[in-house]
Amino acid sequence: MAHHKFEASTKMTFKTSKDNEQAGLTVYRTNKNHFKLLKDKNSLVLIKAFKGDQTEIARITYKNK
Repeated sequence: MAHHKFEASTKMTFKTSKDNEQAGLTVYRTNKNHFKLLKDKNSLVLIKAFKGDQTEIARITYKNK
């Protein structure tokens, strides 16, 4: 039996000067159904992909001090 309740954590170092670069963690079910927690140049972003459509769930400004 598969379980859908779990906890995950990650620690990463990511620095970029380009707007189109991202790094992060993906909770993968299928190519069309998954969640991505990403760090881009200035933000942390949570994206949900469902049936191939991607929706930005949350975005917060993040600057490492």
